[in-house]
Amino acid sequence: MGAGSDCAGGAGRGPVWQGDHGWSVKGAGAGNASLYYSCTRLPTRGRLTIGTENIDVEGTSWLDREWSTSALAPDVVGWDWAGAHLDDGRDLMFYRLRTRSGGVAPASRVTLID
Repeated sequence: MGAGSDCAGGAGRGPVWQGDHGWSVKGAGAGNASLYYSCTRLPTRGRLTIGTENIDVEGTSWLDREWSTSALAPDVVGWDWAGAHLDDGRDLMFYRLRTRSGGVAPASRVTLID
């Protein structure tokens, strides 16, 4: 299976390559990046079990795949990520790389998927 094959060929949307054709820069320095794609609207079904009660569920899920070439830059201590399905059919994804000083690293990103 190639990259993106887990969301190709079925209903939904994807793969959506993040960054420059999947090359998502995470900071300064050679190789501080990842190969990153999203499958933003996968039809999903399953069963939720709470105690002895089984509830069939279905909806739409979001799958991200990311392979990194390096650890975070020395001044980056973590990240926050969110994705949303918008009512008009678009999707919104953002990640914020947090710096040690409490700021936001320049490699942080917002993507609107049309």
